Amino acid sequence: MDHHHHEHPHHSQDGGADMSLEEKLVKLLAHWVQHNEEHAQSYELWAEKAASHGIPQVAGLLRSAAEKTRSADNDFKAALADLKH
Repeated sequence: MDHHHHEHPHHSQDGGADMSLEEKLVKLLAHWVQHNEEHAQSYELWAEKAASHGIPQVAGLLRSAAEKTRSADNDFKAALADLKH
């Protein structure tokens, strides 16, 4: 596997103790949007590989996972926009 998690905001217990809850949420949501897009792209890449190797069922499931990941991102983006108002 070539995917490594480094110390990200969602991996720490509470993040910066001097940050407000809203500031923490903005930071987390922005990170999750970026991170999920990276995952969605990876799922699509592997879906294409599965399809080209005659595994269409797996390809379809991976494409579905990419769509669901992007759907979650829409919720994160909406939450982020709400916090920034």
